[in-house]
Amino acid sequence: MPRSGRTHLAGGIVGFGMPRARGARPIGSGRTMKVLYTVGVWLVVAAHLVFLIYLPIGGFLALRWRRSMWVHVPVVLWAIGSAALHFECPLTWLERWGREHAGMAPLGSAGFIDHYLTGVLYPSGDAGYVQAAVFTLVLASWIGFAASARRAMRRDSATAASSVCRSGRAHPGTGPRRE
Repeated sequence: MPRSGRTHLAGGIVGFGMPRARGARPIGSGRTMKVLYTVGVWLVVAAHLVFLIYLPIGGFLALRWRRSMWVHVPVVLWAIGSAALHFECPLTWLERWGREHAGMAPLGSAGFIDHYLTGVLYPSGDAGYVQAAVFTLVLASWIGFAASARRAMRRDSATAASSVCRSGRAHPGTGPRRE
């Protein structure tokens, strides 16, 4: 009777030392692993797309959810480094590695954007224009964010200055400090 190839542990745990059904493959079989690597590749592609969608709109989202700016700043810095300094994207590396292990066609030396987006969403010669448009959107959103932050600070300071009770005394914590 064929065995699973694993050491017999605890004498009865299913899958450890138990006979395998006829035709069943172990968990690490080639076909199963290729499917897992393929799913991993598509998850990396989805993460790449989320990154590229968040890049131009993240600053506008920060107008509504202010703390999300802390996520948008490193995204923009990475994008600038990738475009200007040619940083290698770890997601592209991960996709190449997964494609190789899944038995898929290689990604190519140009990377994710050239493979999936260039020539599909915009003409291949217009990559510079697309980058300029994305960074213009980022700049516009950050200017809007700074303006809204300034308005919020003015509004908060005006609210604090006008927070006087009916009795004429300031609310606790809003007036000058006494020592």
